[in-house]
Amino acid sequence: HNTIANNAAPAATDGGGGISIFNGTVTVYNNIIANNTAAGGSTGLYEAGGTVTGSHNNIFGNTTNATLTDPIAGDPLFVNDASGDYHLEAGSPNRDTATAAFTSDVDFERQPRPFNGAADVGADEYYPAGVTCFARLNNGTADGEVFTNLQTAVDQAQIGDLIKIAGYCTGTGTEIVTVDKAITLQGGYQLTNWDPSERGQGSTILDGENSRRLIVVTADATVDSLHLTNGNAGTGAAVYVTVGDPLISNNVIYSNTATSGSAIASDPGTNVNVQFNTIVSNNGGGVNLPIGTVQNNIFYDNTGADTSGGLIASFNLGSTDPLFVDAPGGNYRLTAASPAIDFGDPNATVNTDFEGNPRPRGQRPDVGADEANDYPSASFNPANNTINIERGTSLNVPLSLINDGTLEGTWDITVDQVQGWPLSVPAQVTNLAVDAQANLGVVITAPLAATPLTPETVTFTATSQINPNVQSVSIVVFNIIPIRGVTATPTYSETLLPGEVITFTHTIENMGEFTDTFRIQILDDPFGWGTLYQANFTAEPDGEYDVEIASGAITETHVRI
Repeated sequence: HNTIANNAAPAATDGGGGISIFNGTVTVYNNIIANNTAAGGSTGLYEAGGTVTGSHNNIFGNTTNATLTDPIAGDPLFVNDASGDYHLEAGSPNRDTATAAFTSDVDFERQPRPFNGAADVGADEYYPAGVTCFARLNNGTADGEVFTNLQTAVDQAQIGDLIKIAGYCTGTGTEIVTVDKAITLQGGYQLTNWDPSERGQGSTILDGENSRRLIVVTADATVDSLHLTNGNAGTGAAVYVTVGDPLISNNVIYSNTATSGSAIASDPGTNVNVQFNTIVSNNGGGVNLPIGTVQNNIFYDNTGADTSGGLIASFNLGSTDPLFVDAPGGNYRLTAASPAIDFGDPNATVNTDFEGNPRPRGQRPDVGADEANDYPSASFNPANNTINIERGTSLNVPLSLINDGTLEGTWDITVDQVQGWPLSVPAQVTNLAVDAQANLGVVITAPLAATPLTPETVTFTATSQINPNVQSVSIVVFNIIPIRGVTATPTYSETLLPGEVITFTHTIENMGEFTDTFRIQILDDPFGWGTLYQANFTAEPDGEYDVEIASGAITETHVRI
C-alpha cells in the first residue's frame, strides 16, 4: 500500500527509479509504482538480487524485471501529481482492486480500509469529495467495511453487529434510516479514528433538515451516543419505534418537531427503555410511550409534556436548567455546577456516557448523555462504621473526607443524630485539594445514662459548595458496651458420715444487660467425690457445661456428693 511516483535514480545506478532490491526476500503487494526514471535497467522496480514476489501492483510509466502477478493496468489517475496530490480520482483503476490478503486497516491519512467494497491499491483509500456520513461495520471482533450510507450499513449488518457512525448524516426519504434487526448504532467516532476508547472527539449528527423522521426502529436494537436533530414527523420525529424492545441511550436529542413524542415515540406492543439521554428544545412533547421505562434523562425547554403515556419515569431532571457548557453552540456537556451531576439512579446499568467515559465518576451517575469531565466528589473514610464505647467516656472517631473528584473545593459538614449524644465535628472542610484527605477530628461522648438498648446513630453528610447536589454520607453507629454480671447462690457447708449422699442445688442468675453464655464448672474437688448435674439432672461427668441465660433470668445447677 505504497504510492511511489516521480522519482529518479542517480545516473550511476543500473535501474530502480522507484525501488531497488539487492538481497533478501521481499514481498510487494497493493502498491502504485508510477512514472519513476533511471538511466538504465528497470526504471520502476529493479530486482538486482534476492527474491521478489507479489501481486496486485499498478506499475505505470516505468518498468520492472520482477515477476509479479495480477497487475493493475492503466494510469493510476492521481488528482494532481504535478503539485504533489497523489489522492486517487474516482475513475482510478486502483479502486477496489487490492488483495485482501495483504491489506492494511487504514490509509496514509488514517482513513479506514476498505471503503465501500474492497481496499484500493496504493497509499490512498478513495473517499468521494463532499461525503460527510460514514458508517463502519463491526462484528464484535474486528472493524469491517465503511459505507457512506447509513441504511446500506444496516442492510449489510448481521444480528448482534455494531455499526460505528462518524460525521454528519442526512437523508432523502421519509426517514434517514430504518433499523430492522437487533444491532447497535453508536456515534462519537471520527473517520480517522474508530477506537472505542477514544470516542467523543467529534459529534455524530443525524439531521432531518426539518423534512423527515430520523430513525425508525422495528427490532430489539440499541441507539447510542448520537446527536439527533431537526426531525419532523407526526410523532416520534427523532426516534419512532413500531416493533421491538429497544434501548435508546446516551443521545442528545434536540430541535425536533412532532405533534406528540417529538423526541421518542412508540406504537402499542413495544417496550422501549430510554436511559441517559439529553432531550432539550423539542416541539411537541418529549417522550410518548404506551409502555416503557424512562430513567436518568434530562428534559429541558421542550414544548408539551416531557413524558406521556403509560411509561415508568424516575431519576429524570426536568424543568431545571441543566447548566450546559454551551447549548447554543451545540455543547451539551455538563458544567461542574450542573444539577444533573450525581442525580442518577445508583443502580443504573448503563456504564458509559456518549463519549465512552465511565459511569459513574462521582458518588452516583450523572443524568443525561454526558458524565461530567470536571466535577466535585468526595467520600468518607470509612463510608460506614460501628464502634463500641463505654458509657461515661469520650472517643476520638476515626473519620476523614477524601476528595476523589477533579476539582479543589470546600465541603460543608452536617450531622443527624438519633440520641443526641454530645458531639464535636467541624462545620466544613475548606479548600480540599484533589486526592487529598482531611481528618475531621470528630469526638463523641457517651452519657452515663446510656444503655445498650439506646445506641447512638450519627449520619455525617458532606455537601459540595461548588454543587450542592453533590453529597457524601457516612453512617456511624455507637453501641454501649454492656455490663456483664452473674450470681451463684447459696453457699453450702455440710458435715456427713461416710457413705452418705447429698445433693446441693445452686441458683445461677444473669445480672448482666444482655443474654450471655456461662460455663458451669467444678473447679476444685481434691478427692473426686462431686458429680455435676444440669438443671434437668443430666449428669456431666467431665465436671463442666455451658448454659445460655437471658438478662435477669435464672437457672439451676446441682452437685451430688
